[in-house]
Amino acid sequence: MAEKREKFEDVAELREVLNVISEFIEKLPKILNELISALYAADMGEKLGKNIGEYYKKLKESGIPDEVAIKLTEAYAKEAQTPMKMLGELISRFGRGRDWIEKLEEVKEKKRKTEENERS
Repeated sequence: MAEKREKFEDVAELREVLNVISEFIEKLPKILNELISALYAADMGEKLGKNIGEYYKKLKESGIPDEVAIKLTEAYAKEAQTPMKMLGELISRFGRGRDWIEKLEEVKEKKRKTEENERS
């Protein structure tokens, strides 16, 4: 009897944990979208533009030819945007991760049915 109660408590605890994880995963894309919006705000774009301009200016001041300075600046600008691209890809993957949430729901349902059968 004590063993069944212990199993029941373990299953109930697992169910709670899975519910919390499921709720978090459902909210995650919204959180990430808000983060991206904050990072892409006008202020951020202005700072990025200013940094790129300063980078180009420093290259020119150090005697780098125009053609080379432009190529280096383009590479710098591209590199500066990499974190945003990676974050966008992460959000995209979480969007596709909905299948995982559905599988999690299936597991929860199977657990529930197993519990009901054990009680009967």
